[in-house]
Amino acid sequence: MLIKKKDVVVGQVYETGTAFQAYSINWNTGEKNFIGEFDTYELGKKSVLKYKRGDK
Repeated sequence: MLIKKKDVVVGQVYETGTAFQAYSINWNTGEKNFIGEFDTYELGKKSVLKYKRGDK
């Protein structure tokens, strides 16, 4: 499921059947950054919203 922050999609959380995988999306490059696996969707969503974005 796509995660939005102020109407901008900032990441996705996928259900794998055993866990939820969180990814941050950089729309400038189309790159997805794996953040981690979580036990619940809500934990994955929180991690996406807290993920520090910017130039690296």
